[in-house]
Amino acid sequence: EVKQFDSNKQSATKIIENLSREHSTNLATKYKTQLSSNFEKDAYKLTNTTLQLIAYSKENQLTDEIFYKLTDIKQTPNIFAFLDTLFVNKQKTLQLYKQLSDHDPDPYKLLYMIIWHLKTLSQIKSGSTENLKPFIVQKHSRTAKKISQTQLNAILSHILKIDQQSKTGLINTNDELSGAIQMALFQMT
Repeated sequence: EVKQFDSNKQSATKIIENLSREHSTNLATKYKTQLSSNFEKDAYKLTNTTLQLIAYSKENQLTDEIFYKLTDIKQTPNIFAFLDTLFVNKQKTLQLYKQLSDHDPDPYKLLYMIIWHLKTLSQIKSGSTENLKPFIVQKHSRTAKKISQTQLNAILSHILKIDQQSKTGLINTNDELSGAIQMALFQMT
C-alpha cells in the first residue's frame, strides 16, 4: 500500500524517516540525503522510490550502483577520483574526464583542478609540503614517486600554456579548450 503525503505538511526527510520506521529498515544517510534533495518537491515520487529502495534493501545489499539505477538520479562524477587517476591509469583518466565534461561542460573547472593537482604533486616531489594538509601528502606521495620531476614540470608547463592560450584568444571555445586538455592528458600522463 502506497501512502500519499502532502509535501506542504511533511518534509522529504520526515517522509523518508517515517517510511523507514514503518518498514523497519534504515537507509544509509547518504541515500536519504540524495532522495531528499532530488525528490523534495514530488512527495509521490519520493514515497514510491523510498519504498522501492526499502523493499530492495530487505533482500539485498544496497550499493551506490544499485541506488542510482533504482532511483534514476544522475550520479555526479567525482573530480577527485579523476585527479587520482592522473599518471596511474590513462584509460580511466580519459574516461572520467569525459564523464566530468558531459556532466559540466565548463572545461575551466577541470583545467584549474588539474593545475592545482599538478602543483600539489610538484610540491610533494620537491619535499615542500609544509603548506599541504598531511592527508593530501599521504594520498599523493605514491603518485609523486612514480613520475620524474622533469615529466611533472613538462605537463604542468603544457597545461599552464593551454590556460594562457585560452585567456589570450588562441583557444577560443570551450570545445577547443576541452580538446586541448584531453590531448595533453593523453600525451603526457
